[in-house]
Amino acid sequence: SHGPHGSSVSPLELGPEKLDLVPFMADDLVSLAENLAEHIPSLRQEASRADAANGLSDLSEGAQATATFFGVSSLEAIASVLARLDAAATLDDHAAAVLADRLDAIELLVREIAEWLPKGSELTWPLEGLVARIDAALEGDPGCEAPSKPEDVLREDGVIPAEEAASGESEVDPDAAPADRGAEPSPIGPPEPEPDTPDSGGGGGPNKHAAVEQTVRVEVSRLETLLNLVGEMVLMKNQIIGQTRTLRNHELPHELSEQMNSTASDLDRLTSELQVGVMRTRMQPLSKLFGRYPRIVRDLARKTDKDAQIVIDGGDTEVDKSVLELLGDPLVHMIRNSVDHGLETRDVREAAGKDPRGTVHLAASHQGSHVRVIIRDDGKGIDREVIAAKAVEKGITTPEQAAALSDSEVFKFIFAAGFSTAAQVSDLSGRGVGMDVVRTNIAKLGGQVNICSNKGQGSEFEILIPLTVAIMPAMLVDVFEAHYAIPLTAVVEIVKLRDEHVESVANEPHMRLRHEVFPLIDLRRRLAQSERSSLSEGFAVVVAVGEQKAGLVVDHLLGQQEIVVKPLDDSFVSDGQFSGATILEDGQVSLIIDVLQMLRAKDTAESLA
Repeated sequence: SHGPHGSSVSPLELGPEKLDLVPFMADDLVSLAENLAEHIPSLRQEASRADAANGLSDLSEGAQATATFFGVSSLEAIASVLARLDAAATLDDHAAAVLADRLDAIELLVREIAEWLPKGSELTWPLEGLVARIDAALEGDPGCEAPSKPEDVLREDGVIPAEEAASGESEVDPDAAPADRGAEPSPIGPPEPEPDTPDSGGGGGPNKHAAVEQTVRVEVSRLETLLNLVGEMVLMKNQIIGQTRTLRNHELPHELSEQMNSTASDLDRLTSELQVGVMRTRMQPLSKLFGRYPRIVRDLARKTDKDAQIVIDGGDTEVDKSVLELLGDPLVHMIRNSVDHGLETRDVREAAGKDPRGTVHLAASHQGSHVRVIIRDDGKGIDREVIAAKAVEKGITTPEQAAALSDSEVFKFIFAAGFSTAAQVSDLSGRGVGMDVVRTNIAKLGGQVNICSNKGQGSEFEILIPLTVAIMPAMLVDVFEAHYAIPLTAVVEIVKLRDEHVESVANEPHMRLRHEVFPLIDLRRRLAQSERSSLSEGFAVVVAVGEQKAGLVVDHLLGQQEIVVKPLDDSFVSDGQFSGATILEDGQVSLIIDVLQMLRAKDTAESLA
């Protein structure tokens, strides 16, 4: 029998363990068609053709996995076609248009497959002519005119018989049975349990699919709503615990007081477990990002005439969905820089006694409540003198200041907007954009980037970002009768200041703690514009982000608490002092100190007491 667009219809043969998963397969194919539709317009434009080719080729992996698992032969053929499309980046406009027309037709076929699968039917077409035309287009010899409608393309490539295209009708519809079945069809799904027989023991039916893993697709907006509700619960829990603490000071019966404390403790535990559970539903592995980078490295190596490879570790490391979305662009920019600026050509590497093939190492791991991502290459490294000279040329610093800076401080100039050491502008470098985007996106996540490089040996970029930015533990402090929250992930220790702790270095107060000396930042002066008679009056909250360390001087410590981060208007946080706000257990609003920006502020020295 024949289905839509000249397809052959046959029953979908699946074992009982896969029957329940067919609706999910259909949903995956609809998503595949939607992704194809998004990339096709970009393929027609020369400026976006390379990115579209990469995206289309990436889709082949998911399509191949689905086709292999369910044994859908037509989808396997389509997946093999998509796998070749990374070569489309270098096509001329005509060949790209011909290829885009074929992808329009493939999108149509994928949607037909998705529509018929839940009905228990598999559609197949003679795709040889379509595949041959695509191969010819990829080789730069499309051999036909463009554009065409998908149906015309299918007819031209022999997928649809001429009479089928002319009539525009199918011999069967999705709800009818294929003629060769000889039985009345039913939508595919779990089979009806068979009547119990003496041989079956009366218990085989209900447990038949017990081993099948059940999954549910949930819209992201629903998870966002659930996360917000959990955040409100955390706030209410904090208020109840605070009220319970207050009632301890009243003369209540001992038994009632113990019951209240026990209830508050159980509520704290259950809320924490609920919070972790909701957070885990939003966690996604970094492999969703890392999977696209090998092709990017191959393309860049081909364009720059280099031999390069990428080694990836830690793709199973999970982060919050919002973190994953903002991390994609920074990693692309940094990997492109490693290949374009870091790695040398084969001749140069051989002359230096290195392996002719350069290696970019991408690794991810959990580090406490943060995720640590490392991009390391074995290239020529960063030349401090070149970076410093360029920074002086652009007026970012002076020769005297540059000479006094450490290597890591000089390397951070590459994050300045418009900064580039490329001799000429190309489609890969020289435009002065890229690393400033890295800094901006990582800052949005509350993270930081550290650079380490040895000239002639390679460079390493370290990205530290929080697992999530919605709910986090914090240390509450009091500064001039106002409450502030300091993220606990940045707190190293807390010290009661004494006169022997405070030293003056270059007329600025520093703290000597054991074998370290680091600056002291008086939050009373920074946040309340109030003078403190002596720094030893307060407490020093020692904070560290990467290699940067300082002591934040506060008046009083209020204790540790889980806080729900509420965003602030951009104009309110433009000075970089606060990253958000939270509501305390007594209903007051507390601002969250942005430790990274506090340490980075150019006027830190001027703000010291």
